[in-house]
Amino acid sequence: MSTEPTTGPAGSAAAGAIEHKPSAATYVRPMPSELSDAAENRQAWTDYSWPQGGHEWSEGWGSTDALWCVTLHPRLFAALPARSIVEIAPGFGRISRYLLGHCERYTGVDVTPRCVERCRARFRDQPHAAFELTDGLTLTKVADADADLVISYDSLVHVEQATLSAYLREIARVLRPGGTAFLHHSNLGAYADRLSAEDLNRVPGGRRASASAARVASDAAAVGLRVVLQELIPWHDNGLLTDAFTLLRADPDRAALEPRVIVRDDWARELAHARALHIGYLAGLGGAGARRG
Repeated sequence: MSTEPTTGPAGSAAAGAIEHKPSAATYVRPMPSELSDAAENRQAWTDYSWPQGGHEWSEGWGSTDALWCVTLHPRLFAALPARSIVEIAPGFGRISRYLLGHCERYTGVDVTPRCVERCRARFRDQPHAAFELTDGLTLTKVADADADLVISYDSLVHVEQATLSAYLREIARVLRPGGTAFLHHSNLGAYADRLSAEDLNRVPGGRRASASAARVASDAAAVGLRVVLQELIPWHDNGLLTDAFTLLRADPDRAALEPRVIVRDDWARELAHARALHIGYLAGLGGAGARRG
């Protein structure tokens, strides 16, 4: 693991053809498309078959339980429990079920009616949970300064920078002073001036070339959010830091401070540790109850 400026790692990537090994669960976004960002995602996730209810994207960790225990919970630990949690794009509730146990009130917003309906049915016995339809840009169901934690994992990687910017404005509005946001988003834009359009389009996972960690940091600071930390992650086996985790605080007085940026060249070891944990403990003790993937 190394700490470098956001612009550093992108320059180290090869500018030639991109090699990758997409899994069977790789999401291929519709291209080309004249639909708006929200409409394109709404259509894509309406048409998607959801073969394992979203758990298919946890295969790299061995299970969704291992994903939560090794990757997400340690990063959210300091923000939990939270009085009020807002989750952007919960999908079929893969991560929602863990968040529900850490708050008094939960609101999940998704652009896809199918996902909202599925979550309402799945969590109908959770009276403190609400799932609402969003336009893909706003959090209209959430009041000003009402959220302690806003999270979006494995979803905003599929949206353009303009959509991220719109959500950042909304996050600044809904977070209480001192509140936290954790966003997983594309960093493919760090390579936009180094790779051809053809190579950018070959990157798996539907990452958007308009979005980057640097642009998210700039847009967040512009609306008074302090960028505490950014992790740049080689999500796929192609040598590119295509993804980023950005940790934000509602702290406008310190919004201009430079964030710490970590290049996660040890990312593969984190996933290997999660798989070992799943095999040795979660599957062994949980049996069929441990989510496989």
